[in-house]
Amino acid sequence: MQDQTEQPAIRPDINMDELIIRINEMDAVFTRFNNQRSLVMDCRIKAKQFGDATALTDSNRPNSTYYNRVIGFTDKALHLLDNILKWYNENQSACIFSLAPTQQTEKVLDAFKIKELCYNGHDCIFHAIPRESSLTLPEHISIEQVTQDTLNDLFRLMETNNWPIKEAFCHQNRDFYTRPDFRFYLARVNGQVAAMGSIFIYKDMAWLSNDATADEFRRNGCQQLLIDHRLDVALRNGVYHVITDTEFGVTSHRNMLKNGFQLAYMTAEFIKQRPERKG
Repeated sequence: MQDQTEQPAIRPDINMDELIIRINEMDAVFTRFNNQRSLVMDCRIKAKQFGDATALTDSNRPNSTYYNRVIGFTDKALHLLDNILKWYNENQSACIFSLAPTQQTEKVLDAFKIKELCYNGHDCIFHAIPRESSLTLPEHISIEQVTQDTLNDLFRLMETNNWPIKEAFCHQNRDFYTRPDFRFYLARVNGQVAAMGSIFIYKDMAWLSNDATADEFRRNGCQQLLIDHRLDVALRNGVYHVITDTEFGVTSHRNMLKNGFQLAYMTAEFIKQRPERKG
């Protein structure tokens, strides 16, 4: 994917239904990709379509609320609800429905109640338009794209932040971390690795994630600079809409707001617990 020097003609605001459909599509693709690049265990994710809904499950992580999700479920798929629950039961995994506001209809919620699906929390989806970098890097801070030569610096930062990593998978899945559609960026303070963030580019949309800063380098503004830089990267790669998700009120949320992100909507999650194994 080649960088584009001309700014794309920013599209007018799309309606909420269309935005949700496109984010759901990217979310399903990105979730599968995250499973493939795992630094902990082999990829075991499976996907199955039920109408417009994408069901994902991972036999290695049967209780994961991220890898065992149904994305894009609406009342148009209510007649498939029993089949979806049966599929997760056969795979011996939890089943989590992630619903955007327009998908939380009375019919859907009533059906969930009958099937004993319980509310399990929410997630905040934020949206921004890509733009040229608006911040000036201080002399003591630099930002660089991770390459195969600097990938070990990224892995060490992950370990510093207590991210689970196994050396064998660092070797096996190295190529996933320097792809044109998935890039990591490092911020260095006085030459030392301080913070990281990634961008996943899918069609004309991008998802920012994996923001983390080493404790000793907090309050240096690294994350705000990394967000600003990735918005510029998105612009140069023909992206029209940049998405991220974070908890409401945390530092990451505040950094996103400082860089022009706005709350698009909040998803609600409903869970059917993993069935107990027999015998």
